[in-house]
Amino acid sequence: MVKSQINTNENEITSANLIHPILPKNELAFLTSFNGKYANQSKLFDKKAFTQRLKNLMGDRFDELYTKWMLETPIKIENNTFIAEASELHNAGIVDFIIIFDFSNNVLFAGMKNNLTYELFSENGKLHPLLEKFTD
Repeated sequence: MVKSQINTNENEITSANLIHPILPKNELAFLTSFNGKYANQSKLFDKKAFTQRLKNLMGDRFDELYTKWMLETPIKIENNTFIAEASELHNAGIVDFIIIFDFSNNVLFAGMKNNLTYELFSENGKLHPLLEKFTD
């Protein structure tokens, strides 16, 4: 049995035996269903709400991410955060990508690595801790 309690005044969620977290409603809430799946297998980039928001965030840099996104790890949902990572085929560790969505704050982040040059993107102008880790 799943039990949960939502305090709408403070947007606080408490739960016991909760299998899937209850997340604030937003246009990207569907991303929770991708946990453990691969972006290409799930057709992540075919999801208009996701892709449009990522394009708005990255501008013309989106095309490079999209065309080189090949060698992927399974998508993770951890601590109310969506995490998708990939590399360019035959260039893992040299050309890498990360996409992060913070469900709690409804903020999208992305990172690109090419050799030792990093480009980081944030909808709120702040670095997510996973983006900082990406650059280590």
